[in-house]
Amino acid sequence: MSQPEQTILPLSAEDRQQLSQQRLVAERFLDGDEAHQQYQTPAGKLGLVQAILDHNVFSAEQPYELQCLGVILGDAFVQHLGMEWMAVDDEDGHSPAVQMPRTSILLFPVTMIHRRVIEGQDVNVFGLFNNAVEQVNDLVENGV
Repeated sequence: MSQPEQTILPLSAEDRQQLSQQRLVAERFLDGDEAHQQYQTPAGKLGLVQAILDHNVFSAEQPYELQCLGVILGDAFVQHLGMEWMAVDDEDGHSPAVQMPRTSILLFPVTMIHRRVIEGQDVNVFGLFNNAVEQVNDLVENGV
């Protein structure tokens, strides 16, 4: 079975605008200066996403909102690992992803949370993040 063809491109202005709009869906839950300050760190971003999930703010029937949380997860990968937001065109369409520079390593954080919620899983955002970071680091060490 062959891999589907993917084209990886820099984000377009439209892609960047879409991600910015999606961030606002989660960022509106930041309350006060301290929360905004904590949000500047990867742990703060993950904490915001986890709090929104823990309070069942969005249901499985709200895919857009859950994907917005995935954008924040992606921002944490970018900040922590130095990944870059890219656009991927493949048989499924056009999707944002984060890529480790100068590697073939791609993550699709926008759907990571949504997919788990619709499967009825409890989402531990910190565990999800740490597992992905460990896998990316292992792949980088192995020269992927």
